Amino acid sequence: MNLKWKDIDMSSAAFIALGSNSTLEGLSSLDLLKQAILEIQGPNLHLQAISRFYKNPAYPIGFGPDFVNAVVQVCTHENAQNVLQV
Repeated sequence: MNLKWKDIDMSSAAFIALGSNSTLEGLSSLDLLKQAILEIQGPNLHLQAISRFYKNPAYPIGFGPDFVNAVVQVCTHENAQNVLQV
């Protein structure tokens, strides 16, 4: 096998947790998360998978609106600090 460095995929999986219990300009928490997921892209950041959306009560219960949470998996060549800048 004649393997060269340029042939090796050095990308890594990164997992990004998302959550909201806010509304903005008529968008619900769920809508805000969906919009955020659509915007998680870049030349070195590729969306691979999206978890289910989970509804969780604020703590203490009744303290605020329920949260909506999800996790996305991306494939990237970037380090963690650069991924957080997206």
